[in-house]
Amino acid sequence: MSLPQYQHIQAIESQFEPKYQELDPEIRQAVERFNQVPGVKTQFSCQGVTGMVEFQGITFLVVSPHERLAYITFAEFPYSIEVKLREHLTAYSAARYENKRLLSSGNNVAFRENVVRIAEQLIDDFAGARDHR
Repeated sequence: MSLPQYQHIQAIESQFEPKYQELDPEIRQAVERFNQVPGVKTQFSCQGVTGMVEFQGITFLVVSPHERLAYITFAEFPYSIEVKLREHLTAYSAARYENKRLLSSGNNVAFRENVVRIAEQLIDDFAGARDHR
């Protein structure tokens, strides 16, 4: 497709070829922050596609090596963390949580920004709890 917006998004998407043992650059910070939450261990993640393009009233997914929706799955995620995560999620519409998996609601760029903030809030929640012992 020759639309400038499509070309721009596709250029962003092809800067990094996903690899099993390497974090996607656009979600790396969030994954690293979640791994700093006590008791949490991430398992898999994908930054998702950066965007879609509309042409003559039809929305197109840009050809990308990434999955449609960004996500982070967890190998270890204690119940106490899950409770706090669900509390924090009420302030963020770009992410949802189910079965040890944070999943984009459709806006992957917002999701990637939101999950960094959520991870930082969880770090603060549990760092504060340790400080008050």
